[in-house]
Amino acid sequence: MSIKMKTVLTTAMLLTSLVGTTLPAGSVSASSCDMTAVGKSIASANGIVLDSDADAAELAVLSQLNGNELPEMDFEDDGTVCHIKGIISNMTVRSEKDAKAAIASIADLLGIQDAEAELSFIQSESDQYDTSYTFQQMYEGLPVEGSTITVFADAKTKKAYYLNSSLIAGITLETEPAVSAEQVQAIIKDLYGVELLQAPELIIFRTKDDTLRLAYRALTESMTIGEVWVDAATGNVLQNSSGEANVTVTSSTPKTYTYNSSTANPITGTKKFTINNELATIRKRSVYRLHDIGRDIYVVGLQSQDAYVALTDQLQTQYDRNHTPLNTLQDLLNLGRLSSDSNFFNSVKETSNNTGWDPLEVGALYQVEQVYDYYKNRFNWRGTDGANKREIWVSPAYSGSVGNASSNPIFNHLEFGSENTYYYPSAREIGIVAHEYTHSVLHHKVLWFNDTIHPGIPAVLNEGYADVMGEYAQYRLTNSMDWLNGNKIIKNTSQCPSFRDYRKGVKYTSTRPGGQTGRVQYFRQNEASAAAWNNMEAHSGSTLVSHIAYKMYKSRMSVDLSEQIWFKSMDYLKSSNRYKTLKGFRNALKNAAEIVINNGNYHSNEIDKKRALVSVHSALNYTQVFSYSGYKMGDINRDNKVDSLDAQIVRRYVSTPSLYTSDPRTPEIISLGDVDYDGFITNTDADKILQAYATRTPLN
Repeated sequence: MSIKMKTVLTTAMLLTSLVGTTLPAGSVSASSCDMTAVGKSIASANGIVLDSDADAAELAVLSQLNGNELPEMDFEDDGTVCHIKGIISNMTVRSEKDAKAAIASIADLLGIQDAEAELSFIQSESDQYDTSYTFQQMYEGLPVEGSTITVFADAKTKKAYYLNSSLIAGITLETEPAVSAEQVQAIIKDLYGVELLQAPELIIFRTKDDTLRLAYRALTESMTIGEVWVDAATGNVLQNSSGEANVTVTSSTPKTYTYNSSTANPITGTKKFTINNELATIRKRSVYRLHDIGRDIYVVGLQSQDAYVALTDQLQTQYDRNHTPLNTLQDLLNLGRLSSDSNFFNSVKETSNNTGWDPLEVGALYQVEQVYDYYKNRFNWRGTDGANKREIWVSPAYSGSVGNASSNPIFNHLEFGSENTYYYPSAREIGIVAHEYTHSVLHHKVLWFNDTIHPGIPAVLNEGYADVMGEYAQYRLTNSMDWLNGNKIIKNTSQCPSFRDYRKGVKYTSTRPGGQTGRVQYFRQNEASAAAWNNMEAHSGSTLVSHIAYKMYKSRMSVDLSEQIWFKSMDYLKSSNRYKTLKGFRNALKNAAEIVINNGNYHSNEIDKKRALVSVHSALNYTQVFSYSGYKMGDINRDNKVDSLDAQIVRRYVSTPSLYTSDPRTPEIISLGDVDYDGFITNTDADKILQAYATRTPLN
């Protein structure tokens, strides 16, 4: 789609509310009618000025979508359609083949020349609301990393009603590598001293400056190097990541162990609980101490300092390369890799033989098991990938992460900090455990592109979702909700109350260990400053996202409903814009709200459903950075003025709740009347609108 056409349609949708307007029917095939003529007729009827016949033909295609009503759309800067909300095809979509055919029917709008050659099926996911079909963009047989398209088919009608695309149009790139796969292996071994776990894959890689390169993606055996991307033309390393190498382990019969101690466990805070585990053992490429076979969770590493980092690196490079497996903990003692006075066996008792493990490791396993069960029980999502096909690796007490925790989704590795004078073990706070676990869920569910390569907005949204789902998990597992992060592992909260406060949209800054030096408050910024987000610290910006969830909570939306909305919105982030933009996030959250509220069993009448939708939009409006361009708070009648007429409309909503369903205004328009951002339309809002009108003070 041309830039001109994009501008025309964007202006029409935002300023004249053309969305939902019936267009002259263009439901004729290109073979039976001149599509250019059809487009010109539509443009003339709707006062749209076109620059070219190509724009006219595109408008004709649009007229066939969504029952001849212009669908909601967003565009990339180059004019390519990246989001459509509305029926995109009349065909029934029951399979990946049908989904690809639906996409092919609007190929011109999406910049696709040959859908069969350019789209390769990745995955589908189904729930009670819809089924999504995701395709990888291909260029001359090679995957374009981070570029996908997802179409959603309604569970009842089987019609494709929602589409996100991060496809890159007009790629021209030489695909014959000057560097061979064997040379890449040699380059990585020479630079890093490590081997690869599998042959390098030739791909189209997008660099930080948005340049496309022919490159190799190589997975190393090293937990500190992880993946490496090598330029296929020059042999230069473009990027690397970090993580722990994956392994395949044979399973055995799971056993239930009971932790029963006279003192509270340093992580769980309780004296007695049960875990699932097999006997401690060590396998190729990785050391693991505990293994929950049913959930496929491994506890790896040692409690003492950085021992596990050095140990696993040595095992990977020295022993696995020579195909010499280590079988028991005694092997480590014999090799001098483990101190003989290490406290491995205490507190955990198996009824048959009284074998035990370190309480920190047992406590961390228990916490991750709880979060696994939260996702399984609440969303039918097993493991981090939804199907329990990826092992989960847990490092329970790493000294390099004191007062911190981290997740490497590429390798499904969760790392939690150990205790010192200022902090308890970070796995002690279940919200932190769920936060790190959620990063891996997002990696698999959203197909999130590598945030180390493209930070800024993607990283902010990633952190924000982890914050929000961590809070919901904490509520389910502890029956408490404080909307704070880190407050349960900080020993002196009078000095630094928490790491982040979702209630206020605040990140506390501190010179660790211990002291508070200030606070950073990021919510309610103008969308015009979004470009600056490319350099924003993700854990600060994430409070923009988590504060939205808090505002939904304050509007008295139930946790049952809100957590389902947030989890479902992850689906609609798939393929949403090339960088998971703020607009893409808003689209995802509001669509999830519509789907869950209108199709779930959370509200019994239509008025309450519409009110709930208004509260979601109100929470989004409050942050401003997520609000619609061209929309003004208080201007509920959309006449570009905030005046007494708007106040009258608000008062009518208060006195006549049936307006929520009879008035044609959409929830996002109605939410413009919630000028005090409490999630409700009340007379207080009308009073504030009148005050703003009288004093000529803008509402924001």
